[in-house]
Amino acid sequence: MFSRNQTRLGWSYANFWLRRGLTVAQFGIAMGLAGVTLAVAWQTWHGARLPAGFERDGLLFAAAGDANAKDLAQRRALRAELSRQPGVAALSYVDGPPAGGSNNSNNFRLAGRAYQNMRYRMVDCGFLQTYRLPLLAGRGAAACDANGAAPPGAGLVLSESAARRLGFASPQQAIGRMVESETFADGKKPVSAVVADIAEQTSRERAIPMVYFAVGPQNPYASTLAIRYRGSESAMRQTLAKLWPRYFPDYPLLPVSAGQQLDKRYGQDIRTAQLLAIASAVAMLIAAFGIYVLSAYSVQRMAREVALRKLYGAGGLAIAGLVSREFLLVLAVSAALSLPPAWLFIRHYLAGFVARAPIGGWTLLLSLLLCLAVAALAVCRHLLGAMRLRPTLALRS
Repeated sequence: MFSRNQTRLGWSYANFWLRRGLTVAQFGIAMGLAGVTLAVAWQTWHGARLPAGFERDGLLFAAAGDANAKDLAQRRALRAELSRQPGVAALSYVDGPPAGGSNNSNNFRLAGRAYQNMRYRMVDCGFLQTYRLPLLAGRGAAACDANGAAPPGAGLVLSESAARRLGFASPQQAIGRMVESETFADGKKPVSAVVADIAEQTSRERAIPMVYFAVGPQNPYASTLAIRYRGSESAMRQTLAKLWPRYFPDYPLLPVSAGQQLDKRYGQDIRTAQLLAIASAVAMLIAAFGIYVLSAYSVQRMAREVALRKLYGAGGLAIAGLVSREFLLVLAVSAALSLPPAWLFIRHYLAGFVARAPIGGWTLLLSLLLCLAVAALAVCRHLLGAMRLRPTLALRS
């Protein structure tokens, strides 16, 4: 039969391995979560800073009333007043800001070819000048009248991807060609310009083919005011706030910069990264408590060995290496178990993006270094205690 001391030693040994296993699991979860969080956050940051397709700085949007005759007249009056302000460089009314959720679509085609369903935007004559879209082919902004109406015969503006969808091999081939659609009052319009694609979607999707066509001053649906301003944004907001009650007293003024509007595309990704960061922090904290307890138990268990090594002349670095070996082993096993699944998850996550951030193994390496730093801080107290241990006291106990 086992003696009481043998039974106690067996329970102590089993308890030690249980503590080790729990600490390995805690650090494995923390390490994997930290690596995934860094990858998600980096991809979100990278996608939000991809080129927007237009000059986003110095552009402000505001919803100006509804689609009715009264608000249409007020929009024209506000336009005339704003055009006299020194800080206003250009003005345009469109049927919605970029990435604003406007999904108007219809069928467009070249004569004799199949229809292509594409999104369209109703804009006024100041659209190109206000957005400052890169012109790939054709002529730039035409001269507008005081109401923002285009001259007779104004043509379509196609995005680069819309020109490809219609079958043009290059933007230059589209200029002057007639595009048919029931959207147009006369059934067809010539293409006057091809511009760069606007990034209205996240980096998960390819550019959306877009058709822009100028509407007359009597069209009530282009109700979103776009202002290209000079100087500071705060000054432009103050100018707009002074004029707004005179024309739209019943509508709240909610101006949004182009940067703020585009950042909305990544709202869900930002929230996901924030939740992952919170989960990683909690997991790291639990792992730190776990290795703190394990280090206290290990130093107590190794007290006699440390004392004997000191009696035989072992220095502080040798004792630190002896004690740290336990925790380095725990972190090595945690990394071996958690980093490969985390790497596979990151690859699967990035596969859903068209424009991917340059993520190699640095996110996992950084998570490993972060866990090493947390473990070092957690065991520092007990490590210093082992280095200061007096051999006579340890051998007496």
